[in-house]
Amino acid sequence: RGDHVKYMLMFCDQPHDADSDFDDGLVARYVALQEEAERNGTFVTGAPLQSAGTGARVRVAEGETVVTDGPFAEATDLLSGFFIIDVPSRKDAIAFAARVPAAERGVVEVRPIWEHG
Repeated sequence: RGDHVKYMLMFCDQPHDADSDFDDGLVARYVALQEEAERNGTFVTGAPLQSAGTGARVRVAEGETVVTDGPFAEATDLLSGFFIIDVPSRKDAIAFAARVPAAERGVVEVRPIWEHG
């Protein structure tokens, strides 16, 4: 797509109950934003993530693998999902990120994808 750049938008917000997301219209807002981005050719991929309680953190310390099962008590904002979008500029990526519901509940981190090769 010409001079477009792919950006990953990482949704980080407070832990919440997935069932209530349907009740308060949150899921519908994400679906509407994704569908709009699909129609205009901006959307590449994306997905919500299951709760942090289903995850694990993996580190290697002195050659030993250390696994910490979730939930992660020390975390206040947790990765809850992501979109990858293809837009002309950083400014466009930031404008899109401002429309993501997670921006109201936490933060949306915007980072360009390093495309090599």
